Amino acid sequence: MRRLTTFPVALALKRISRLGYYVSTSILTLLVLILIFQYATPVSAAQTTPPPYAHAWYIKFPDSSSMYTLGQNDGTRDNSNCTNAAVMLDFGQVYYQGGVYGVSDFNNGTFVSDGVVEQAAENYAAGWYNKTGTCPKLKITIGVNNYDQCRSGGTCTPYAAAQQWGNVVNDVQTWLKNSGYSWQITAWGGDDMEQPYNDPTGKWWDCPTKTRNFVDGFNSNDPSSALFIDYGSANVPAACLAYNDRGWIASDVYYVAYGAGVPEYPQPEIYNQGNLNSWMNLGYYMFYKGVLADCNQSDPITGTYCAGSSTAWTPTYAWQQLWNQVSSQGTLDYATNIKYQGQ
Repeated sequence: MRRLTTFPVALALKRISRLGYYVSTSILTLLVLILIFQYATPVSAAQTTPPPYAHAWYIKFPDSSSMYTLGQNDGTRDNSNCTNAAVMLDFGQVYYQGGVYGVSDFNNGTFVSDGVVEQAAENYAAGWYNKTGTCPKLKITIGVNNYDQCRSGGTCTPYAAAQQWGNVVNDVQTWLKNSGYSWQITAWGGDDMEQPYNDPTGKWWDCPTKTRNFVDGFNSNDPSSALFIDYGSANVPAACLAYNDRGWIASDVYYVAYGAGVPEYPQPEIYNQGNLNSWMNLGYYMFYKGVLADCNQSDPITGTYCAGSSTAWTPTYAWQQLWNQVSSQGTLDYATNIKYQGQ
């Protein structure tokens, strides 16, 4: 009798328990799916069209008024396009004068100290900020080039110059934060690093050792952990006979653009098919931030080729061509066009 009365009860309890297990498991599964769909980020957004392009400048007039106005003009344009802008402010050659590091600028080689460079970048940022709303964002790459670095001689070295450049970038980033601009504007460091062409002596565009030294110097003193952008070329192999240095090879370009072990990325010159091929043929994986074009014309810059050219690509077309090659990286954030200030 006990077995006849307890068996149905036990069986019923087991069924209830099993039912409760399935119900609770189903509810838990449903909750997990809801969380996944609500918070999960897609692995790769379907970026199929170029971003609005930004301006970059070879700086000829670093005075406060000129830089503020330049920033205002770019801010007005970027605000209307809601541009995620990467702007290179290229100040020129690494130089040393009177015990002070600075640059030899694009206005007849005038010496501009690092302190003036810092103020110029801040004035550009202030002008840009005051002409924008909440939509556009700005990355200012405060840049130099590796053209005959330290030709002033003396105690100048690319390594020490780059350490000072790290201070410049950090000071600008601190100023942005203190000014309340850092939610919208970020300061990066950068270098137009190119290889000798039509000059196998390497007395103009520097050999790999001096160029690597600048990268290493910046990386040794980067207090704000700023990104370092290579917006140069990849023309290798390239002979380089100066200073008993070897020529440029693919591993040198990789090192200065991406491989030095710090937050550095290429946003290279993709002026034409040859430039694109040179980067794609290096044989090294790199995560590209964007492209740099050099159409010397007024806005808007549209179509395939720069005005008056049958080979030079517009920034949006250059972006598309690089994107076709690196779309597996998931995003290609920036398209930029560089000109001389005042053009």
